[in-house]
Amino acid sequence: MILIIYSNINGLLGWEDFAMQGFIKFQDYGLLITFALLFLGLFALNKTDEGYESVVRKMPLYNMINIYWAYYFALFIFSIFAMGSVIWPVKMGRVFFYGIIFYLVYRELRSDPIVRFEKILNCLMYATILFGLCYIAYNTLGLDIYPKGAYESLEIGGAADDVKRNFSGFPMFAYYFIFVFTNRLIEGIGNKFINAAGLATLMLCVLLMLTRGTLILTVLMVIFLVMYRRPTLKNIKRLGLLIVLLAIVIVLIPYVAEGHYLAMVRRFEEFSGTGLTGARNFDVRTREFSQILKNVLDFDPLFGFGFTLASAFGYTSFQYHGGSADNGYSNLLGVTGFVGLGIFLMVITTWFIVNIRLQALKVEEFSKVNFVFIIFMLGAFMNGASMSYMHTYVLFMTYDLLAYSFYMHKSKINSTLSFNANSSNFA
Repeated sequence: MILIIYSNINGLLGWEDFAMQGFIKFQDYGLLITFALLFLGLFALNKTDEGYESVVRKMPLYNMINIYWAYYFALFIFSIFAMGSVIWPVKMGRVFFYGIIFYLVYRELRSDPIVRFEKILNCLMYATILFGLCYIAYNTLGLDIYPKGAYESLEIGGAADDVKRNFSGFPMFAYYFIFVFTNRLIEGIGNKFINAAGLATLMLCVLLMLTRGTLILTVLMVIFLVMYRRPTLKNIKRLGLLIVLLAIVIVLIPYVAEGHYLAMVRRFEEFSGTGLTGARNFDVRTREFSQILKNVLDFDPLFGFGFTLASAFGYTSFQYHGGSADNGYSNLLGVTGFVGLGIFLMVITTWFIVNIRLQALKVEEFSKVNFVFIIFMLGAFMNGASMSYMHTYVLFMTYDLLAYSFYMHKSKINSTLSFNANSSNFA
């Protein structure tokens, strides 16, 4: 539920809804709830296996996440002194700290990571499908349900109405569940109708968002997932169903969303005329990255601007803080410097290693989807900054950490029991 609050109930509420004098945004209630639950957890009597906990705490990923948060808290304190006030560091840093929910997710999953993760995933799955249907209704039926309004309006001309692009209503976990539904269709897991309908709904959402780079990346990663799963002859029919389903979605778009179809065609036509490097968005993001790099090198290359107001120090920035809304790498570089960007990359690298090791155990189904999502996330950084915030991927990362630790500890126990049994027989 907290993850959904972080998305403003997937854009259905505005930032200022239930706000407190414009200082505490609606999303911030998720952070306050997280801190409250973590505080109450200090007094709870949790029976945990010390051996299991020991395995987790020795994991490089767990230690890198702790280093990550220690660095962010230090950066927050630095920002308070730099600004001479706590107000702007809170305003600039709040979204970065939503990821502190890691410690709450960790506490909720650790007793039985497989079962608990699956329960949470099922809840998020139905919520994501519902939010996807809302997003489709907004784009195809013109239902004005998002307080934030359109990011931009594209003039199409002719019989088609102008097209509104809205990012705030796009389902927060759409990409992850596209991979989940694809995997389930290939493997024949779960309800076929829900898997097919969910995949069609979320793929349509991606198309309606009119973001070329993310659309291309999503299609490529779906193809990669299909190849990575190495479907057997038994699954060829399921794969055929998947292809037919995607073809139907593409064919229906001109009829259910003519304006969006024409807008997307025109956006791709820009590549044919100017090439990738000549596209307007490429030029804007290149200039933004150059500006951020120049600012950071001049101000503080190691630690960036922190959670401060860049203009307060005389620097020109595309955002209030020193980061970016259009590129995850630029965002982390501007706000946390080269040290913060390096720590983030180390977190992702150690997660990747844990994920590979979990897959090698061949004891669960989620790690392969998480593997594809990690690769997708790193690519999606080039087309937006949303995934540079830990709360967007923390659930999947924590699952891999705990699931691998759980099975490693279980394996050690079984090995010990087997050794003791053999020793007794020998005696």
